[in-house]
Amino acid sequence: SIGDYSGKTKSRADFIGQLGGFDKLVPDLEWAVEDMIEDGNTVVVRSRATGTPVAPFFGVDGQGRSFDILAIDIHELEDGVITKSYHVEDWAGALQQLSGK
Repeated sequence: SIGDYSGKTKSRADFIGQLGGFDKLVPDLEWAVEDMIEDGNTVVVRSRATGTPVAPFFGVDGQGRSFDILAIDIHELEDGVITKSYHVEDWAGALQQLSGK
């Protein structure tokens, strides 16, 4: 998993570990795939994430507000298995929505 500009790869365990507790913080979190494009061994997924945090989220107390953000994933496959993923979610946009700005 590559989710920043460093180009450093996170292991599957590292990626899953960073999600720890997210289901409790945003119990109604939903990811909806809106589009998928496949070209050979590359699959691009455009999706939307929505949810309402029940506690401060990245330092922002959303006071019951929800977010609705875009996510893009580019997956590289080998023999039908994802071997590398590049992804970005608009968490800055989520924080803007939660702060009411």
